[in-house]
Amino acid sequence: GAAVHPDLTYSVLEWADEAWILAEPLTENLRALNVMNEEPLSTFCCKGRELEGLEYRHPFVDRAGRTILADYVSETDGTGVVHIAPGHGEEDYRFGHLDYRLDILSPVNEKGCFTPEFSLCEGLHVFKANPKIVELLREKKLLLAEAEHAHSYPHCWRCKKPIIFRATKQWFLKIDHDGLRTRMQDVIGRHTQFTPDWGKNRIGAMVESRPDWCLSRQRYWGVPLPVLTCRKCGLPFGRKAPVPSEVMEAVRAKVTDVFSRESADAWFLKPAGEFLPPDFKCDCGSAEFVKTDDIVDVWFDSGVSHQAVLKSHAGLEYPAALYLEGSDQHRGWFQSSLTTSMALNDHAPFRGILTHGFVVDGEGKKMSKSAGNVVSPQDVMKEFGADILRLWVSSCDYQFDVRLSKEILRQLADSYRKIRNTFRYLLSNLYDFDPSKDAIREAGKLMPWDQWAVRTANGLFAKIREKYEAYEFHQIYQLAHHFCAEELSAFYFDLSKDILYTAGKNSAIRRSSQTALFYILSKLAKVLAPILPFTMEEVWRAYPIETGVRSIHESKWDDRFWEVSPELYAQWCDIRALRDAITPHLEKKREE
Repeated sequence: GAAVHPDLTYSVLEWADEAWILAEPLTENLRALNVMNEEPLSTFCCKGRELEGLEYRHPFVDRAGRTILADYVSETDGTGVVHIAPGHGEEDYRFGHLDYRLDILSPVNEKGCFTPEFSLCEGLHVFKANPKIVELLREKKLLLAEAEHAHSYPHCWRCKKPIIFRATKQWFLKIDHDGLRTRMQDVIGRHTQFTPDWGKNRIGAMVESRPDWCLSRQRYWGVPLPVLTCRKCGLPFGRKAPVPSEVMEAVRAKVTDVFSRESADAWFLKPAGEFLPPDFKCDCGSAEFVKTDDIVDVWFDSGVSHQAVLKSHAGLEYPAALYLEGSDQHRGWFQSSLTTSMALNDHAPFRGILTHGFVVDGEGKKMSKSAGNVVSPQDVMKEFGADILRLWVSSCDYQFDVRLSKEILRQLADSYRKIRNTFRYLLSNLYDFDPSKDAIREAGKLMPWDQWAVRTANGLFAKIREKYEAYEFHQIYQLAHHFCAEELSAFYFDLSKDILYTAGKNSAIRRSSQTALFYILSKLAKVLAPILPFTMEEVWRAYPIETGVRSIHESKWDDRFWEVSPELYAQWCDIRALRDAITPHLEKKREE
């Protein structure tokens, strides 16, 4: 086919034995190329829509073409008439075949070479055939001019080589079948918690505009698409006429049994007859079937993990509480999981979706091996330990791309040491404290400053619980680090260390401080265990916080907090504020 723009003005230049048709603004280009040996006998103009449906003969193949309308045709260069090949272009397929029912011709094989359908160049690679095609046009005196033209062309993102589009038969999942798209949109809009909120609009827009899902892929690896095709009529098993349900179930059971015992590779190793009932025949009478070589799209593989994993493993639940992945998965795993789950169960496979950014280097540049700026997690763990890597992750606002470099990790190592030293102080002052014997049982009997510490810690633990539930991990890091550095080290530890070091071993004032320290230790270790699992396990093994519980990761979170008098707490907040105001002046006097 040939496409013209419906609203462009086209010139028809007539000579005695032929006529040229091109966009009126581009006629001067012909004169510049010196291809007009003489002026046309007549010229008239028309709108592109007046050319719709005109037929023309192919220049060197015995075939007719037809003129169609397409609004993407431009008048900036060329002739304003665009060749349309529905078998070799997405827009061509959409406008030429879907709108105008032009035939789909695809005379190019999987190796990029012309097939016998184009006998003049059979066996030649499409790019290498260009000179021969030019020569054919020249021989038939149909070539006005020839020139090199640089233009944008699609390339493979992985191997960087140019891509040839060709129409092939595929298997699709129809997104609008049985209201599937509408049901997916409803789940996205009303029944899924998105973190951050903008994820809802992102995946919602993609679902709204997504085409049907092409499930088949032509690769040599992957899970095979178990479809059998009749060798005689070429139709897939059950496509010509409905197959009896008991036969279909027998085939399904056979494929499932073989795959479960021998893996999906059995499809490529066994003959087609191994997967069919005895003496089964196609409606055309043939008993010979062949297997498809296609594999299932890998997004389908991961997209049905709610069936293959959640529903198949004890201890997991369907739907999952949370699906967590990068922002690119709104188009990928999040969407393929939602599509398959809604189609199979009319239910989303998740209650929430969390989206994170990507790791970049210290300057904000994308990490790549070729640029040499990749920071390997394994290398980080060798130098800094796994907990510092985890602390870095928790310190980042994952809604955006996050930076990682050795310098950033060194800064986190300093923060880690502050948290670790806090636990060293707590443990070192509980060496002779047995909570079952020495602890004070009521918060109201603690010393006033110890009650302040318990109440402050309670506020921290409540906030951290909220941040965990909202997946705001970077705020957990900030809260915990501030608590260790400012509330404990700079104030409470400084206030209580003389008591712990000099008061009588079993005195009420020392046991009060130790009770508060134990209370803080037991809960602080638990709230930080998800972020610093190895360090908190060290703490758990260094001190018997809960007898009979081998690991901190087997312990239970306890929401029961000691109540402390609000009036007393407020009084000690005032005392602290007064101390903070006076301390700088005292320090200055000490220096003098």
